[in-house]
Amino acid sequence: MNVGVPPLGGDLARRHARDRSRGRRGVSLIETMIAVSVSATILLVAIGWIHQSFKLAKTVKQKQQHHQQLIRLGDQFRQDVRLCQQVSRDADGRLVLRNPERGDVLYEVDKATVSRAYLSTAAEKTHRESYPLISGSDISWDDTELPQWITLTIRRSSGVADRSGSRAADTPVDLRVRVAVGRWLVSSSLVVSNEEVGQ
Repeated sequence: MNVGVPPLGGDLARRHARDRSRGRRGVSLIETMIAVSVSATILLVAIGWIHQSFKLAKTVKQKQQHHQQLIRLGDQFRQDVRLCQQVSRDADGRLVLRNPERGDVLYEVDKATVSRAYLSTAAEKTHRESYPLISGSDISWDDTELPQWITLTIRRSSGVADRSGSRAADTPVDLRVRVAVGRWLVSSSLVVSNEEVGQ
């Protein structure tokens, strides 16, 4: 037996334990803190982007709904004016479209909502519709060209104009509809009179 030489099995065991400890080397506290702070920064930036995308989606949806209401209102207003015989204003400032055969149509503005009421003479019923627009929209009727023409004008929200420093008359127009009063009644009466002449 060699006294100065350690046993062969003990050396292998120590070497094997050292190799295992090298493979399982841990992370220091500083490395952990850096990883946590980088992860938190990335998370905060991602949450900010998500929040902005939700706000943008809400704004786009509101503008899309406003645009759809403008299209519906413009189409209905054109049809009503073309089918009426007379346009006037009542004591409450409502626009009254008169047609003795079909019934009267009333348009009323309340803040950013245009309401339409159709008073049918045949059914003696009232059909109501409302067209909600973006808050602060400026809605006006131009009846200076009556009895031939009536114009509906809807301007952008006054809040946008105030921030930009422009006057209300300079704000962009969202909708302008200029319609001939009784246009479809005149064209249908011409067709009837032409048919009578042809007989």
